[in-house]
Amino acid sequence: MTLTDGLRAVLTLGGLAALSCPVSSPAPAPEMRVPRLPGDPAPAWQEVLALVGRDLSALAHEEAGRVHVLLSRFIPGRPWIGSEFFRPCPWRVFRVEPPVGAVAVLALDGPESGIHMIPNHEIVWLHALDTEGRHLWTCRFAAGWRFWLGDARLRADPKTGPQLVLSGGSWVPGKGPGQEYYAIREDGIVLVRIENEEGLALRNQFWAENLVIGPPVQERASQDWEGALRSTDPIE
Repeated sequence: MTLTDGLRAVLTLGGLAALSCPVSSPAPAPEMRVPRLPGDPAPAWQEVLALVGRDLSALAHEEAGRVHVLLSRFIPGRPWIGSEFFRPCPWRVFRVEPPVGAVAVLALDGPESGIHMIPNHEIVWLHALDTEGRHLWTCRFAAGWRFWLGDARLRADPKTGPQLVLSGGSWVPGKGPGQEYYAIREDGIVLVRIENEEGLALRNQFWAENLVIGPPVQERASQDWEGALRSTDPIE
C-alpha cells in the first residue's frame, strides 16, 4: 500500500470521505457557449429564483421541459440525454444563504421521477450560479449503486457551513446509503458523511468504481494528504 492509499483509507473511516468535485468552470468568454435566448435575461432569472423550494421532480413532462429550457439559459452544457425515456431532469433549485463565496444559487438535476433501472447507478448534476445567474461550476457525481434518490435539501452545519443532503434508499435493504452530506465550497462540493437508513455512519467503498459515492477522489501529492490530516478546516 502506498502512502497515498494509506491516507485515503484513513480519510474514509467513519463514513468521512475526502472527495471533492472536479468542477467545470466557465470559459473566459461564456457568451460563446451559454445557450442564451434573445432578450434581457433578468426576467428569466427571476423565474429561476421563483423555483426555489419547489419539488421539480414532480412536474409533469411538459412543464419539466419548460423548466429545463429556462435553466439552460444560465447553465452551459446542461445535460439533456436525447432519449425521451432516460434523461436527467430538474429536481431542485436552492438559494444558498449566506452565499459561499460567489455561490448563491444551486440547481440540482436528478433522474426522472419514477424511472429506475436495476441494477442502477444514480447520477446527479449540481450547478452553481452567482446572485445574477452567472454560471460558476457544474459537478456530476454518483449518489450510489442500486440507490434511489428520494429527496434533496440544504442544511446549515455549524462546522462546515451549508450542506447539500441527498436522501433515498437502497434496492438492497440495509446495504446502501440512506443519506449523504456534501459541504458546499466556492469551487465545488466535498462529500463529508454517508449514513445508512438508520443514521449510522458508512464507509465509502473504493474497491469497485461503480460503488464509489460522491465526486472522484481529488489527486494530491503525499505531502498534501498529510497537510489535509493536520488541517483545522473541518471539511479537510
